[in-house]
This record gives sequence, structure tokens and C-alpha cells, in this order.
Amino acid sequence: MSLAGWSQALVGFVYAVLALRLLMQGRASGARDLARGFALAAIVLSSLWGWSGLGFSLTGQLQWLLSRRVLDVLRYGAWFGFMLVLLRPVPDLTKSLNRRHGVPWLMLVAIGLTGLGLVSLWLSAADVKLSEDASRTSLLVSMAMPVVALVLLEQVFRNATDDSRWNLKPLSLGLTGAFLFDLYLFSQAVMFNRIDADVLNIRGAVHALVAPLLMLSMSRRSDWVSNIRLSPKAAFHSATLLIAGVYLMFMSAVGYYVRYFGGEWGPALQVGLVFFTLISVMVLAMSGAVRASLRVFLSKHFFRYRYDYREEWLKFTHALSSQDSPQGTGEQVIRGLADMLESPGGCLWLRVKGEPNFSQAARWNMPEVHAREDASSSMCTFMTTSGWVVNLEEYRSFVRRYGQMTLAVWLQELPHAWLVVPLMVGPDLIGFVVLASARTNIDVNWEVNDLLKTAGQQAASYLAQMQATEALLEARKFDAFNKMSAFVVHDLKNIITQLSLMMKNAKRLSGNPEFQQDMLLTVENSLERMRQLMLQ
Repeated sequence: MSLAGWSQALVGFVYAVLALRLLMQGRASGARDLARGFALAAIVLSSLWGWSGLGFSLTGQLQWLLSRRVLDVLRYGAWFGFMLVLLRPVPDLTKSLNRRHGVPWLMLVAIGLTGLGLVSLWLSAADVKLSEDASRTSLLVSMAMPVVALVLLEQVFRNATDDSRWNLKPLSLGLTGAFLFDLYLFSQAVMFNRIDADVLNIRGAVHALVAPLLMLSMSRRSDWVSNIRLSPKAAFHSATLLIAGVYLMFMSAVGYYVRYFGGEWGPALQVGLVFFTLISVMVLAMSGAVRASLRVFLSKHFFRYRYDYREEWLKFTHALSSQDSPQGTGEQVIRGLADMLESPGGCLWLRVKGEPNFSQAARWNMPEVHAREDASSSMCTFMTTSGWVVNLEEYRSFVRRYGQMTLAVWLQELPHAWLVVPLMVGPDLIGFVVLASARTNIDVNWEVNDLLKTAGQQAASYLAQMQATEALLEARKFDAFNKMSAFVVHDLKNIITQLSLMMKNAKRLSGNPEFQQDMLLTVENSLERMRQLMLQ
């Protein structure tokens, strides 16, 4: 028997044992019971997939080959269902489809891929004329399935609670290894229009190796996971992974047709296209503007609120508490506010207590400005009385919304100035932050304004505390200086008194040898005391 036969026999036997182990465990309820059913179906189908591969290896009959390919598509569909149920652990799946979340889209993609894979296999077996095109489609579907499976698995693990992650780690590691292996196998097949026989022969053994990890997850906890909910941050990472996978699949298909229709130039053009694809993916992944546009798109179309307030608040609080110097804290305030809106820079203006003007205290990716803003100016008065965030783009278009407010010359000349965020402590304006224009087009609505105003109040409390701490340290320095001065003055006064008394008696007793001896001792004593005073 060949290596492929032993490999398929191994995966069939291992997953048969795993299916029996799962059947011996007790039943769960609700969505957990549905998840267990999908997992059992995926494991049983994997076992049948292995035995059908063994049958093809022993007999060489095409019926076994077709059944193996069909079972391969079906077991991926079962894994899709298992992970989708874990993502939405609610009994009413129809109600969950109406929610503005990305899970229904992933569900449609998973169902569509499974159906497309089965249709392509049926066409390749039923019609000889369509078999070549159907085989190409089947290869593309086979490459797309691991990508979608990795996206779903990443969603499940990222949104699980901490105690559930302990149970999910073996499952995630095992499935990730199997899906990555399949992605490598089929992406190479699409790229070069042939399946690597050596890699295909050990595919069953690789899938069998992950079975102990699946068994470990099943033995740890019967309800798999709990309290999974989709977050915007997880959706962003998953969407990035999905887009990268779709892009790679598209470029792989283009590469195949370039090779197929390119004649003698086909192989060379395909290799060049592969490198162009990889470089393009790296450029897009490293582009802040692309990431910002993707994050805004997901927030607009898949979530009721744009921001994950828990994540934003933890990130902003961490940014404020990471510095203990006034200059460092000022820059972190700018960075924290700018990161909320994908702004690449900003500057902070503060007023020292007792001074009538605001001056630039910190800046980040913005030019230095030496001008000062009067605390009684119309802009400062407007922000103090209203607490509004001043949108400079809106001000230029609808100046009436801001009443009698006028902008300072330095602010009008500041390049890329976009938003002015007031920093309020109670009714007092202690400063403001000017943010640069965002990397992508962002609608500054009520949610953005409320977030900036609240974050500005928290930042203002940090800055006010920093200023109060500085003032307290300065007062303590003056207190220590006053104590030292009193000590020095007291000692100097005693020395001056001794020397003055000696000079007063010198006119009358200058010829007395005993006085002269006492005078020398007094001068020597005064010098010693002055030396000790200097040392102290």
C-alpha cells in the first residue's frame, strides 16, 4: 500500500475513535448541543473522508475519488457550522440574522462556498465538456475554504472569555494547523496548476496529528465556550485577514489564467505576478490610511456604535498613565485623542494658572507655534461656555453654527488643522488640543463629539493634577529654601554680633595683650563656624 493509503487509513481510524469518544460524552443543551452536533458531523465526515481515500488508493476507482472530494467539502461545511454556532450561541438564529453584525455575512460566505464546491464537483463528474472549468473552480473553492475557516476560528478565539480560551487553545491550535496546511496545498495548486503529490500524500497524516488536540478540548469542557460576542476590534482583524485571503485568491486566479493563455511568457509572467501580489499585500497591510478606511467602513456598516468604548477607554487611560513628566503627558494626551480618530498629529495648548494666555506646551507631528492665544478670545470663550469641539471644516462651511466666534490667525495658518478639543476642569478651560486631519474621511457626528469631550475632560484632569503636583513641588522647594535661609541667617547673625563686639572693644583695649589673645581666638572661632556653615 502506498504512502497516501497509509495516510488516509490513519486519518480514518483516528477520527473514528474521536467520534466514538464524543458520542460517549453527555449531551449539552441549546446552542451547545447544536455545536456538538456540528463537531460530531465534522469528525464523522473526516473519518469517512479518510476511508474513501483508502478505498481509492487500494482500488483506483473514480467513485472513491469523487466521494473523497465530496466528503472533503462536506466536512469543511460542518466545521463552518460548528464555528458559526459558537460565534452566535443564541437559540433564535433567525433573530440574530437581523442584527448588524458581520457573522451573517460569514455564514452566507461559508454556505455559498460549500454549495459552490459541491456544484463544481457534480459538474466535473456529470459533463466532460465542463470538467476542466469545474476543476479550476473546485481548486479555487478548496483554497477559499481554509481562508474562511481561519477567519471564523480567529473570531471564535478572539471573542471568547478568558476561562473559555483555556478550553479553546488545543482546538484552535489543531484546526489552525490543519487549515494552514490545506491553504498551502491548494494555493500552490492554483498558482502552478498542479497539486504537489508529495504534500497531498501526507495530508491525511497531518489531519490525523491534530486529532489529539481536538480530543483534549472535548475532555476539558463539555459546553465548549461561553458568552462569545463580536467586538469591532475582532471584526477589524478578521476583515483584514479575509480581505487579504480574498485578494490572494483573486491574484492566484489571475496568475493561473496568465500562465494558461500567456504561451511562452506565461510562466515568467506568473512568477512576476506572485511577487507583485506579495508586495501589494505588504504595502496595503502597512498603510495607515487603508487600515483607517477599513475600520471606519466596518464601524459604519456592521455595528450600531462606531467605537468599542471599553477598548477606547482602556487604551486612552493607559496612554495617559504611561508618562510622569509634564512634556511626556502632554504628548500622550495628543496621541490618545488622535488615535481615536485616525489623526496623524496634533498640538496641545495650556495656560499656567495666573497667566492670561494659552501657549503651546506639547506637539506631535505638528509645527511649533510661538503665538499665544488670549484666554478671553472669542474661541476660548465659546469653548468655555458651550464645551463644544470646534470642527474647523464645519466652521468654514457653516460659520453661523458657532455664533460670534472667530479664529485666531495662527490657527487659520496652521497646516492640516481639523478639530479643536477643549480641556475642561469643571467650568474652567485649562487648555485645548488641535488635531490634524484624519488619514481617512470620518464623519464627525454626535458620537465622535461626545467621545472627544469626555476624553478631553479626563485628559484635563490628568493635566490639572500634573500642574497641581508641579505647584506643590515648587512650594515645597521654597519652603525648604526658607528653612535653610533662616538657619544661615541665624548663624551669620551670631558671627556678625561677635565680630562687631570685638571691633567695638578693639579701640579701647587694642594695647592689652589678653584682649589681643581673645580677639585671635574669636576670629578663629568665627572662621571655623563659617567653614561649617559652608559645608552644611
